[in-house]
Amino acid sequence: MLAVTTCASAVFSLVFWLPSTLVPLHPARGLFVAYALLYGASSGPFTSLFPACNVEIFGPHAFAQVNGVLYMARGAGSLVGTPTAGALVRGSAGEAAAYCHMAVMVSVLLAAAGLGTVWMRVGRK
Repeated sequence: MLAVTTCASAVFSLVFWLPSTLVPLHPARGLFVAYALLYGASSGPFTSLFPACNVEIFGPHAFAQVNGVLYMARGAGSLVGTPTAGALVRGSAGEAAAYCHMAVMVSVLLAAAGLGTVWMRVGRK
């Protein structure tokens, strides 16, 4: 389930958010609302399923160590990703087109995370 929802989040970002940054304001609003609804529904498992997947893949004896490393990596990603996204948007006057590069960055990172979860699922069997 985690692999499916992670890949779906990447697809929703690429299919709805990216085009909403490239079209005029009125049609973009509908695309962005659709993106917000679909991404909001598919991104919940990032947080809620990680502990369950950790136990399933690594076992209960390694849960604390693996969970700590994964949350440390997520924290490092937040420390790097947030300023990077801000730099990609900087210099715009609130225009939707300014978010184009950030939408690409988020889509690529979500796709990489989705592929990683698929690899963990398929590679473990």
